[in-house]
Order: sequence, then C-alpha cells, then structure tokens
Amino acid sequence: MGGAATYLMAVEGYSLPAIQKAVTRLIRGEFDWFGGRFLPTTAELSRACRYCEDLIAPPKRMALPAPGDVEPTEEEWARRKAQADAARERFGIKPSTGETVADRETMPEALRAQRDKDLERIAAKLKGGSYRLSDEAMAIFRDGLSDRVVPSPDEQYDDWQSRKGEAA
Repeated sequence: MGGAATYLMAVEGYSLPAIQKAVTRLIRGEFDWFGGRFLPTTAELSRACRYCEDLIAPPKRMALPAPGDVEPTEEEWARRKAQADAARERFGIKPSTGETVADRETMPEALRAQRDKDLERIAAKLKGGSYRLSDEAMAIFRDGLSDRVVPSPDEQYDDWQSRKGEAA
C-alpha cells in the first residue's frame, strides 16, 4: 500500500471542510503539538482532522431529558415512592420531618450489637479521659445518652484527683 493510501485512510470519515481546515492549519503551524519540521504522520493528520471536525460540528452529547419534560407514569411514581419509603425505613427517618430515629426494636440484631459495642467503646474512652469534649458536646451526650456515656462532674473530679495523686 502506498503512502497516499495511508493518508486517505487517516482522513476517511471526516468531512471535506474539516480535512481542508486541518491541512491548512498543519501547513501554517497552528497546532502546538505539531512541530512542522517533517510531514505529519497519518495519526497526526487524523488528530488534526478530528479536532477541526469537532470545531465545525461538535459531537452530540447524550443528555438526560430536562426535568418536567417527560411526565412519569403512575407505576413510576409508585416505584419511586416505594424506594423512598424503603430507604426511610432502613435508615430510620421520619417521612414528615426528616428526623432520624433510632428504633432499636426494628434494628437487626447484628447492627444493634455492633452499635452497643461501639457505644461501650466510646463510653470507656470518655470515662478514661482519652477524649476531651466541649461543654456543649458534654450537654448533648448527657441529655441524649445519660450516664452510660458521660460520667458526672463528681466522677470526673474524683478521677482527676486520683490521677493527680498517682502522678505525684
């Protein structure tokens, strides 16, 4: 196969205006990636043609229809509602307020055991002094989780006194 045939293969499928524009721009040295010291390779010519083709007629992009263009059917609405209800139930979200509710009775046993384990680990770290919380955070924990997580200020003071005595 001759040299001209490979160049014809390189430009096959591109429009004539794109090929003319690509050749003109290659001759004038308008592409930064083309040095211009030698003839362009077939790949470089094809790249230039593709670039010029996109300038002339940009490729059509696949797009989703705009919201409201297509009205969902009753079946689609029912399916979406069922999915939303399932997600709300799974994550314990009240549909009207969006508030998250931890319902221990509906929670799977493995998840409940894992949460209890995590809670005990965090409580041990809080009581052991590994974590330091702000007054606001302490109030939140005290209101929400009672004595299981946050020791009372008296316990904290006694613990601090005992550590202070051990350090001396």
